Amino acid sequence: MLKNWPAGALAVLVAVAACGGSNDKGSGTTGAGGGSAGVSGGGKGGVTGTGATGTGIGGYPTGLGTGALCTFSTQCQSGNCSSGACAAATTGSGGYGSGVGGNSSGTGGSYSSVGACVGLPFTQGTAGSSGSGGSTSCTGVSSEAEALPVDMYIMMDRSVSMTTIPPGGTLSRWDGVKAAIQQFVNDPRATGIGAGIQYFPASTDPQDTVTNCNASNYATPAVEIGLLPGNAMALTQSIQATQPAGFTPTYAALDGALQHAKAWATAHPSRTTVVVFVTDGYPTQCNLDYGAIDRLARDAWENAPRIRTYVVGIGGVQNLNQVAQAGGTRTSFLIDQGDVAGPLVTALLNITTTPLACQFQIPPPPAMMAIDPTKVQVIYTPMTGSAEEVPRVDSVGSCATAPNGGWYFDNPTTPSYIIVCPCTCNRFGAGIVDIRLGCEPQTYVG
Repeated sequence: MLKNWPAGALAVLVAVAACGGSNDKGSGTTGAGGGSAGVSGGGKGGVTGTGATGTGIGGYPTGLGTGALCTFSTQCQSGNCSSGACAAATTGSGGYGSGVGGNSSGTGGSYSSVGACVGLPFTQGTAGSSGSGGSTSCTGVSSEAEALPVDMYIMMDRSVSMTTIPPGGTLSRWDGVKAAIQQFVNDPRATGIGAGIQYFPASTDPQDTVTNCNASNYATPAVEIGLLPGNAMALTQSIQATQPAGFTPTYAALDGALQHAKAWATAHPSRTTVVVFVTDGYPTQCNLDYGAIDRLARDAWENAPRIRTYVVGIGGVQNLNQVAQAGGTRTSFLIDQGDVAGPLVTALLNITTTPLACQFQIPPPPAMMAIDPTKVQVIYTPMTGSAEEVPRVDSVGSCATAPNGGWYFDNPTTPSYIIVCPCTCNRFGAGIVDIRLGCEPQTYVG
């Protein structure tokens, strides 16, 4: 919805999801292991790559240490940080180790996460040649920033352990999943959501590693993504016809799911595509490297078209949090006791009915006004803070070094969408996102 924008710019409240955790997985060569139940931030890195030691139980071969927020490499090296996690740093940021659980020794990780980047100070009524801070001389419109509707590709664990009845429950995990899917796809709140599904392992023969470890088998859905409730019958029939069997080829299944999600997102840019990975256990087949599984999720989140990985852990699989964090979501949804159906329906609805405010469609300008791509400004006002301007960057490649985050166009010459950098997405919470046409933005060239 467009509004006339005089000197006092209008802003529109948008409830946006926090788009990721604040944990860091740095690139130090001798980073320490450790963890605090998988939820603490990474330690500062620096040129030596020495990471922080964890203070909790961790329990994950690539646990996280407690640490600090750095937005670029010099801060990571100097320790001039606040709480959270280091953003990407060229010389090594964070204490991501490969020691077991809370060990204080281990081999450093090979990649970095992003923290939450605070935007530039915004002062209404000032302007400069390098950018506008809400200039009174700016003539344009203020537009409601509306997040895109959601398409979800569900990758469902059907390994033999899904026949287990959880403590306090009356149904097996698999029977609970079947009931949940049927409830979810027919829930009125899911109307308009896109949903598709595939299962892992691909073969009922646990010894058939050729089939089970082939990611392409998971990149082809059992039921293609389609709008609900129209796709409800196909999804219900599919899961009713599927039975548990085999081991847990987590890496191949997630790899294939992300491949399909990226292809779908490219073909459907007016919607947000996410992967929902539902599993009841750790990988037991194919690639068992936890770090490699995390990197799949992280690479999909940090490279266009960006795909979030939501993880639903059935059976209290605590260390799935790390995959969720790597995939741009705050934490996994854990269902560790009682019947699965109700909590799983709630988790799916929470995933798909919360606006995902990391990509916005550029609204059409008023009659007789053309959009000038050089004069588009993004302002974010947190509910409990002052307005911030999100600077424009050249492309997704500039995001890693932009200290105040940023946004870029899907197409620099004929743009249709504004896409925010991962650390800016991590910054967005409930608040106001204001897209202003006709206003020169502050820019960052990295």
